[in-house]
Amino acid sequence: MERTLCGRLAKAKTQSGKPVVEIFAADTRLEFPVLRAFDLTAIAALDLDPNALTTEPTHLRFWAYWTESDKLNAQGNPYKDLEYLELVDTPASATSVDSSATLAELRKIYALLNAIALRLQIDTQTGEIPPADPSLLAYADGDLVGSNPREQSTFIDYLAAHQSPPTDRDALRAWLLAQD
Repeated sequence: MERTLCGRLAKAKTQSGKPVVEIFAADTRLEFPVLRAFDLTAIAALDLDPNALTTEPTHLRFWAYWTESDKLNAQGNPYKDLEYLELVDTPASATSVDSSATLAELRKIYALLNAIALRLQIDTQTGEIPPADPSLLAYADGDLVGSNPREQSTFIDYLAAHQSPPTDRDALRAWLLAQD
């Protein structure tokens, strides 16, 4: 299904005299209708009375939803079958569901993820995680890792090897000696 932004419509008659509604695109430079509604009640969706419509154009912005017909015109192009009309300020088609609660939840999740990234100093553009802050490194017994670069690098190596911190400084030293 395709949709076209329309800007005006007017009542007309077919060659046989049957009343129709000609629907024009929003682009005012186009003088010929883009669609034709053979069922006048289709414009009721635009809050217009089909009987009150005249041959003078009624200016109104709306969407026209249509599909290509199996029937071809004299030039061999398919006709456009009007499915339905919808005002531009309508939030969604009548068949869609209300997604405002889902969007609110997604906005909360996005805000939380940004807060976590900010707290962990993660670059939200690249996803790069900065090296571990030594002031946040602590042994299992609660003691903080000292400011000695050798102790910090050994602690980080231990974490990489065991996925958990050593119990204390003595356990870290014993592990380092075992590595040599």
